[in-house]
Amino acid sequence: MKLPEGVKWIDVTRTEIGNINYPAIAQLKLDGELVAWNGYDKVLWNSYGNTKGWIDTSKFPKNCYLFGELYYAQGKDFYKYLTHTTSRNLKVKFFDVISIRGKILYGIKSYNKRLQALQGLTDYIPYTFEIKDNKEALAQFNYWEKKGYEGAVIKPCDSLTCQSWVKLKRTYYDSLLIVGKKKKKRAILVGTNDRVFGAVSMMGWTNSLEKAFADVEVYPKGEDKDHIYFSSGIYIEVRHNGFCGKERESKLRHPRIHRIIGKEGYLTK
Repeated sequence: MKLPEGVKWIDVTRTEIGNINYPAIAQLKLDGELVAWNGYDKVLWNSYGNTKGWIDTSKFPKNCYLFGELYYAQGKDFYKYLTHTTSRNLKVKFFDVISIRGKILYGIKSYNKRLQALQGLTDYIPYTFEIKDNKEALAQFNYWEKKGYEGAVIKPCDSLTCQSWVKLKRTYYDSLLIVGKKKKKRAILVGTNDRVFGAVSMMGWTNSLEKAFADVEVYPKGEDKDHIYFSSGIYIEVRHNGFCGKERESKLRHPRIHRIIGKEGYLTK
């Protein structure tokens, strides 16, 4: 599916509250996948052009293009979503209107107007509250974060696109061992000597990691269908947004390499 001409996929890059124009909308950030609905197909689409057909679209509004989040269960655990991408228990919440009956709203009308139009189209909308300052934005974020959700997206009422939106997520930094790698993707596994906490993309770090591996001896520990496990003794500092899942099954939420280090680290409590 192609978006209407001139419309780009949502990409919220701001993560710090700065000069936000208030009033604004605080919207619950579900931990799933960005999708779009074109008003007539029996499937949803993601930004890679892949269809998401395991969901009932019969009650979705017609004659409109919408942005939404596809998620599993309560929308708190991205890893559960990844393991249930063909589940009939997937759900979707729509958070923005691209167009209605061929008339483009995204990029032309304010978010407040687009939200009003969305509320007239469907009830499948994330929890949404109007806020007047940074204090209220942080209070709403803290409330949702304590409930186990990923965070909040703050959207100025007068915003025409996502460029002025802010995605609030708790960020942690932990030093972890490289304990393996994926077979088919350029990603390493990070964790401790007895546990894997997740996979981290090597994008932008390939050369540095190759140099780090050249200085150590790697000891194989086994493999499965998708992964190779080993002991490397190499520590990296990982930036992430906490854990999702329960107890020993929990994984890092959205881990990214922050830097390569050579000393033993610790896990955030």
